[in-house]
Amino acid sequence: MQYRGRGNSLRQSHRNLLQLVITRYFRYVQEFVVPVALFAQMHSILEQMFAKDSGIAMPVLDRITVQIGEEWGPLLVSHNFDNLKVGRMLCKRLSEVNLDVKVSDSEMVTPCGFRSLVRYFLEVTDPETIWNLTLEDCTTMGQGYHGPADFSRCRNQVFISYVRTLLDLGVAINRLTLLDKRKISPYMMVMSLNKRRSIYMYPEFKRCRELFVCYDIGLVAPIFAHENDRFTSLQVFEVDESHVLYKRDLLEYLSSAPNLGEMRVVVPATWSRRVSTCTKGCFTNPDFACFRNTVHVRRSAKLQK
Repeated sequence: MQYRGRGNSLRQSHRNLLQLVITRYFRYVQEFVVPVALFAQMHSILEQMFAKDSGIAMPVLDRITVQIGEEWGPLLVSHNFDNLKVGRMLCKRLSEVNLDVKVSDSEMVTPCGFRSLVRYFLEVTDPETIWNLTLEDCTTMGQGYHGPADFSRCRNQVFISYVRTLLDLGVAINRLTLLDKRKISPYMMVMSLNKRRSIYMYPEFKRCRELFVCYDIGLVAPIFAHENDRFTSLQVFEVDESHVLYKRDLLEYLSSAPNLGEMRVVVPATWSRRVSTCTKGCFTNPDFACFRNTVHVRRSAKLQK
């Protein structure tokens, strides 16, 4: 079951409809994809419905994906899930929890609100539950290195805050995905006014089983500060269509993961493939006609004559 919507509140008619759906149909749902704005409304309804009843709303629910931030809704301190009893009324046990978080300049997500949600799910999980975390960067400042003063000011916008929140709660991260949603195409660098930005690789990023990075990799945490640490959980590392500015440093960064058995590098798409998948107003715009293969063929034919 998947829901797509906007906004942080429901009209009374929509709330009544949601309550009806929860009562009649949620008992059959096995996999649930939901934005946090709707999930907060569900929490509120469950709190009222099961105040005097110990029933379970979704008895066969096995996997859940909660989408957080931007169009999916905020997750602030005021949007807490402190009533952990309601979490036990949601389902019996979750075998997989997927948390997709978009961080942005508007700071619609905070580590405190995120911690509250994670503690909520811990009530219906066990050590065998798979936890996957996807972090998407929509900020203008990027995920570079921040000193202590800057870090305190922008903690709501940096990936490491949410990774540390999970680790502090004792959650073993299975898959950690780091995405740059404002990545500049290499073909547009000349025309773009934005500078290329890169991610600072904290050592905590290695405390997962699979690490996927779709973000240009810049500075790496110095190895001497963590020379005695061994990140035994990391088994798969992938760089997806991204630059690595300091390759030797990255390899040294990964050397403290003795169980790393697979390293993948996904190269960027070729120019022909990019053009073939473009929509009107992108590379197919007349301004980029000089880059098209057909134009190159015509010009070469003229030169041969």
